[in-house]
Amino acid sequence: ALFGILQVNIQSFVWGAGDPLGYFLALPSALDAATHLAVGTLVAGKFLSIFAFLFGFGAALQFKALRRRAAVAAPAASVVQALAAYRRRLRFLLAVGIAHGLLLYYGDILTFYALCGFLLAPLLAQRPARLLRLALLMWALAAAIAVGAAAVVEAARDAMEQPDRIPPEVLEAFGTYAAGTYLEQLPQRAADFFNVLMSMLLLALPQVLGLFLLGMLAARLGWLARPQRYRRLWRAATVLGVLALPVAAAGAWLTFSSVVQEPGLPNAAGYAVQFFGTAVACLYVAAFVRLRGRPAVAAVIRWLAPAGRMPLTNYLLQSVAMGALLSGWGLGWGESVSRAQLALLALAIVLVQIAVSRAWIVRFGQGPIEALWRRATYGAQKPR
Repeated sequence: ALFGILQVNIQSFVWGAGDPLGYFLALPSALDAATHLAVGTLVAGKFLSIFAFLFGFGAALQFKALRRRAAVAAPAASVVQALAAYRRRLRFLLAVGIAHGLLLYYGDILTFYALCGFLLAPLLAQRPARLLRLALLMWALAAAIAVGAAAVVEAARDAMEQPDRIPPEVLEAFGTYAAGTYLEQLPQRAADFFNVLMSMLLLALPQVLGLFLLGMLAARLGWLARPQRYRRLWRAATVLGVLALPVAAAGAWLTFSSVVQEPGLPNAAGYAVQFFGTAVACLYVAAFVRLRGRPAVAAVIRWLAPAGRMPLTNYLLQSVAMGALLSGWGLGWGESVSRAQLALLALAIVLVQIAVSRAWIVRFGQGPIEALWRRATYGAQKPR
């Protein structure tokens, strides 16, 4: 999930809070156009959805472990103590997310997830049937917001000025991130961080809560642990993901066309179509779950697992790497590299992270930020 998110983040790292995949200063080459369309179709929104699903999945597992731990000392108060410990986890995540958004990358997702987590916490002890009803409600709200926001923006299309030009505030942000010093970037990053966070709270809250609840259901009912009991569910997820592929491709084409021809006018219809295209994530998860017993897939999972055991550390290090390579305070490559080169650069960062994570996990057992997170949750006591 994190490696797919990097493929999206690196495309817009120096552009500020505008289009999620950035803009083109000139007409793109065929290779850059193909890269933009491939990322928009196969990656954008899909791996972020998997990340949110896993956040809910992890929350359910963590709450179960915290409750079991608390029951040893005070069985009657196990739920209260477990929720208190989980909220300590969220407060740590919120602090890290705010620091990350202000100091490293305006597109931080941790702050938003932590805030959503506080809404999720009271539901951790609820029965699966209620979680399912709430998940369906959240998805209905998310779909209504996507369609409604698209209608509002399309209705305001005539009021847009110079739609065929990149907005001046976007060009200003590009100059700041691609050529400015670290101190010069701080005000711009703070403004972009606030704008991204507010837009997510206004537009993405039901969608992310729905994914959180879906992940909680998966953990509570054993969708991943015992997939043989849910063959119909995983077949349905596969079919849904395949059907969503052309929808995702249509959304990617609409947004690509607007970025090239009318960068000053967001293609709201394209974003709405892409929202429904994120269901391609179902195909990815179902493929891993249904094929994980095969030797080749099992080898891939073992290869990725060490990096997956330190996701918070790797997420933060991705932002450090993007800043060092693309930003004005680093090598400044953001001014000149192409979209295809950015995709290859993201792949190179991923390969380094996989190798370093494997060596780190063998030596220490958990990532450094995860160790701090664990200490913030449990205090001085080390959990068994």
